[in-house]
Amino acid sequence: MNRLFSNDGSVAFNGKRIRVAFCRSKREEQIALGLRYMNEIKSMLLLFGIRSSNIYRSKNRHNKHGYTSIALNFEIRGTRKNMDDVRSFQKFIGFSNTRKRKRLKDAILTLSRSKPS
Repeated sequence: MNRLFSNDGSVAFNGKRIRVAFCRSKREEQIALGLRYMNEIKSMLLLFGIRSSNIYRSKNRHNKHGYTSIALNFEIRGTRKNMDDVRSFQKFIGFSNTRKRKRLKDAILTLSRSKPS
């Protein structure tokens, strides 16, 4: 799981919300298989008590071979009031990518120190 998120995951922080996203692109004819794959990852996260968003589609793109690919995404979110899921992600899964690991650690630290708005 760590390697999956290190390769296909990202961390975003806007000062109020942390978002750990997972994204995989699939060709149009492989969407059903891609959705099953994404649901399996979400199920594995639940084994660690990590909740995630519904799967959503984005980025219809045509690649150099003429295929249309569609990105499948889901997110693990954290706010100042509820960082349980991102903290569990950090503890049990994490990132092997140093930059992503630091970004998540810094975001959790910053958000946990922020004052209520």
